[in-house]
Amino acid sequence: MRKALLIIMLASACAAQATVRYVPDDFPDLQAALDAASSGDTVICRPGTYNGSFVIPPIHITLGSEYVFTADTALISTTVIQPGAEDPERRCLTADSAASRDTSLTIVGLTVTLGRATEDNVTERGGGLFVQRRNVELRDCIFSTNRGFYGGAIYAENCSLKVDRCEFLDNDSPDNGRNLCSIRSDVVFDSCDFGFHGGEFSGWGSRSSIGASSGELELRDCRIHDVGHGGQACAFIDHALGGSGPWEIRIFGCAFTNNRLIQLYSSTGSAANTFVLDSCVFADNEIGFGMFRGWEHSGMARATLTRNWFENNVPIPNYGMQGLIVLDLIPSRCVVEENYFDSNQGYDFACVGISNAGHPQYRRVWRNYFVNNSSTPEVDGGSKTVALSQVFPGVIEYNAFIGNQGVAVYTSPWSDSTGYALNNYWGSTSGPFETLRNPQGQGDTADSRTRFDPWLESEEDIPDTTILPNAADDWHWPVPSTWYIANVYPNPFNSQFHVELQGMAGAGFEIRLFDLLGREVALLHAGRTLPGNFSFNAPAGLGAGVYFLRAQDRYYGETKKVLYLK
Repeated sequence: MRKALLIIMLASACAAQATVRYVPDDFPDLQAALDAASSGDTVICRPGTYNGSFVIPPIHITLGSEYVFTADTALISTTVIQPGAEDPERRCLTADSAASRDTSLTIVGLTVTLGRATEDNVTERGGGLFVQRRNVELRDCIFSTNRGFYGGAIYAENCSLKVDRCEFLDNDSPDNGRNLCSIRSDVVFDSCDFGFHGGEFSGWGSRSSIGASSGELELRDCRIHDVGHGGQACAFIDHALGGSGPWEIRIFGCAFTNNRLIQLYSSTGSAANTFVLDSCVFADNEIGFGMFRGWEHSGMARATLTRNWFENNVPIPNYGMQGLIVLDLIPSRCVVEENYFDSNQGYDFACVGISNAGHPQYRRVWRNYFVNNSSTPEVDGGSKTVALSQVFPGVIEYNAFIGNQGVAVYTSPWSDSTGYALNNYWGSTSGPFETLRNPQGQGDTADSRTRFDPWLESEEDIPDTTILPNAADDWHWPVPSTWYIANVYPNPFNSQFHVELQGMAGAGFEIRLFDLLGREVALLHAGRTLPGNFSFNAPAGLGAGVYFLRAQDRYYGETKKVLYLK
């Protein structure tokens, strides 16, 4: 009891010694406040611009704006740290290496901008922030227009780095990691926004948004947009300093839109052991070589790509994109399951290429939807959605092929073997069209080297996850929605109204009508949809008044108020 009381007294004494230091109230400049800080202190910058290259001492410390206490987001953009005009070629913040990785550094509610660390490729790393051997948390910050030879915005070595709700815009690097270069660090980005890169450095050397080596990298609920438009197209993730890749890469619930990416993850050395991409959206991107190319990732043991949505992605001209996902002998185990591929274009093929796959225990493409995809018709075999080479039974099954151009499933003639695509739904009860073996088929087309019989007569025959569990069912990550209600008209309405829907929805999509008490009046629609206009008649016996139109799938819902004038 005495020992516990002593510990509490000591902890209280330490807490009492922690001080909040305001700049410029208590100190004339930021560096003076940092130099005077003791372990556990908080340094708060009042709104304004702080010019200089500031050094953060190796102690437990918090640095931030008044946002720390007020949560007023306007304070983030008005509290700015940047190099001084007298010496603009300087880094913004340097966190001295601590004695232990357990030493915490928290930075909250600041804009870090115009930092430069590009003169010396040995020591000049991290234009916005350089940090070593720390437990770092960055929250609600903006990193913009920073330059670093390694790590345009941030360089982190031997750190645990957690980045929450931060924005990255117009950062650049002549070599690697326009936003981050991390070495032997575990990094998590949560709810961050990655915008366009700077175009100051171009060419193949400027190759990634995030460079990471020897550690774990995770992104959750992030928005990645316009990357690659400010300069050369690049990979979003690559290895740092030419070393081995992160041990694990996990990407959950992120939205990738309007980017120019050579590929999502490029490994120039030994690849990550595990790669997970779950519940993400890829829409309206230009892709150079392919989103994920398994054969490039030497040493990768497992890749899991599940519950993602791919829409309206096209090749970057003159790059020769094969398709979005390419699987070969590497990784040794790979699952592509419950993804939606809608209106994508490719060069060799549009969506998935798989070769040397003998058993579903090691590689499988299951329960995916392929809708209205196409590839360059001039390439051998014409337009293709899925391409096979030496693929055996059980590997590609329980998928739906609906409205794809050209050949939905194509088996390469160079492999001198039959490709198996059994137990798939081809958009019609009559199965796929194939000139000799199923000329009466009204579904998508299969080529003569692909074995497709037996097939499923309905998408309802695709076994759900209660029968065949998804490889990622333990995650249950929410998917960023691709559909939304663009318009409801006329509103008010008399006998009929129309719903204009944008984006794609899966088989669990429903539109229902509820009254003011929340009672369901009618189920108006259930099932998979593509973009378009839906017309609905007022249910018989419906009384005049206010109603709520509810569109819902397993991930997302929208409600619109409508007025019925009888």
